[in-house]
Amino acid sequence: MPLINKLILVTFFGICVFIGGYIVGNNSANGTPPELNEETSSDTANTSTKVTDDENTRFAALNTKETKSADVVFSRSNNPESKHEADSQFFSAHTDVVSLFNNLVEYSRNNDDYSLYGQKIDSIRQLLINDDAALAGLMLHFQQLAMDSQESYLLVSIIMGLPKEKSQNTLLQLAEDTLLSNSPQNETNFIELIARTGIYAPTLTESVIDIALYTENDKATLRALDILMPHDLSDSEQAQIKAKLVSSIPNQTKEQQAYQFSQLLRFSNRTERQELINAEFTKSEANYALQSSLMDAVHSGVIDRSDDLKQHLSSIARQNDHPLREQATYTLIYRFHLSQSEYQEIIQGQELELNRH
Repeated sequence: MPLINKLILVTFFGICVFIGGYIVGNNSANGTPPELNEETSSDTANTSTKVTDDENTRFAALNTKETKSADVVFSRSNNPESKHEADSQFFSAHTDVVSLFNNLVEYSRNNDDYSLYGQKIDSIRQLLINDDAALAGLMLHFQQLAMDSQESYLLVSIIMGLPKEKSQNTLLQLAEDTLLSNSPQNETNFIELIARTGIYAPTLTESVIDIALYTENDKATLRALDILMPHDLSDSEQAQIKAKLVSSIPNQTKEQQAYQFSQLLRFSNRTERQELINAEFTKSEANYALQSSLMDAVHSGVIDRSDDLKQHLSSIARQNDHPLREQATYTLIYRFHLSQSEYQEIIQGQELELNRH
């Protein structure tokens, strides 16, 4: 082989060896041979994805655990099927307890076995203690009953027999629901429920005061005043009550006037009471029903005795044809100090049965 050809061949071989060594050295610096690089990248991506998936699984499990109770609370609003199921459970409990209650009412009307009657009441109470849905259903049923019905009285007595805290909370809610109902008798029903149960709460007292002050229903006003005590009202509220009664009394029947007047006296101070009583006994057109009720109040000690009142009653006792002569005489004898001459004067011409013991 000619020398020139050998030189060319050696040079070419050297160049090939250099290029091959460069490529191998470069791949070694990268840590992977070129044919493995793609595979390694794929494995790394898969590993990263797996770690991410594992973390997501753990967070999802944690989130599910932490929000489980919240899901239960909000399931009725967020999950139509859960809402339907919860509603079905409520109405099922409602129907069951109302059926039990109606059976109890029917049994009370047709049977005399009071021991079994008591057992049935205890069974319903136990159901109400253990099942709030049943209690809510019976409260809803109460709003459908006439307040003066046997069913109403029986249902209230069942609730009053529950444990104290549950009973008080239920009666409070029952009273508030009654007041907020659409019934035209909601105010009188509310007052009746308060009077029947004796339930007390500052919010209820405020509602009773509002009814007494602002309702146009005279019956509701008087029932509210029956519940209230003078100290429940501020001075300005008492003044409003007295003004309302003074305005209302002339428009009532004589019997109604007597009752409203007695309420007016309750919310008046001592001086005001004496003025009202004196004015009533000096009217040109006497209201005998009202005067009679005032004498009863004097006789029972509700109204204080006074010299003016003694003169009014003595005047009536000396009138032979006065319809209240005998009552005025007895009031004077038993409630006032009389001299012998005063006594003889008022009993003249009367046949009285006096209790001297």
